[in-house]
Amino acid sequence: MEPNDRVLGALLGACRVYSNMDIGLLAADHLFRLAPEQSGYYVLLSNIYAKAGRWDDIATVRSIMKRKGLKKMLGASNVEINDWVYTFLAGDQSHTQSKKIYEELDVLVGKMKEAGYVPETDSALHDVEEEDKEYHLAVHSEKLVIVFAILNTKPDQGHQESHNLRRLPYGSQARIKNY
Repeated sequence: MEPNDRVLGALLGACRVYSNMDIGLLAADHLFRLAPEQSGYYVLLSNIYAKAGRWDDIATVRSIMKRKGLKKMLGASNVEINDWVYTFLAGDQSHTQSKKIYEELDVLVGKMKEAGYVPETDSALHDVEEEDKEYHLAVHSEKLVIVFAILNTKPDQGHQESHNLRRLPYGSQARIKNY
């Protein structure tokens, strides 16, 4: 039985997390034959290259994507509270509670850092300052959804989240769950 693109995509994602360039390149090679129009796989490969500091290879992947007319999909996270679905994009400031969400997010990230959280900036954009990389990671749509849910639910009230792209790095999820 041959693995499909979903299985190979999961493998490629694991290679990004564990910095396994060799297996990642093999998985990407198969993926680009199985699902050549799926931009997310190219982005994952770019992230693997970024963690390894291979900026020329990132430029090559971006060039291939441009030639094929592929665009990086915007990350969106949804949360359902009281039968209403709220959607946030990375860096989203369109919500009426944006000011409060960002204030609370600053507090949350500060507490996470005090507890030892270090943002994984090694796969963030290489042409921006370290502080800017941390900011872009802090305003990830999933973090905005979490803070929105904290602000708009009671401790014992449930909510449902969904995301269209990969989740936050494991360390971020573990730290957030502690608050």
